[in-house]
Amino acid sequence: TYEIRDYTQYRTMREAIKRGVEVRIIAAKKTSQGLKWIKEDIRDGIKVRYYPVEELRMDINDKNQSILSFINPRNSRDRITIFFEHGYFSKMLAKFFDELWEKAERIK
Repeated sequence: TYEIRDYTQYRTMREAIKRGVEVRIIAAKKTSQGLKWIKEDIRDGIKVRYYPVEELRMDINDKNQSILSFINPRNSRDRITIFFEHGYFSKMLAKFFDELWEKAERIK
């Protein structure tokens, strides 16, 4: 979401790209620091688009594992996170992600 930089996730994404995995991120907020990170990611081969989704974050891994985080609108660091290892549910989330991706603004 580019609100914070998780360097473990950052390294993992780059390793995945080296293996030929397509990595896509929908940035939910545009901050000056976030835009710097977005440009770094795009330069490194990550596909990034912008779509303002305020209270939900999700990660989907191979349509088999997914993570949903619900954000407290009064405190963005306060989150409830649920991890799923359920193929059907993860495929549904992947479809939802793809729909948001199509609506999302391309970042240059």
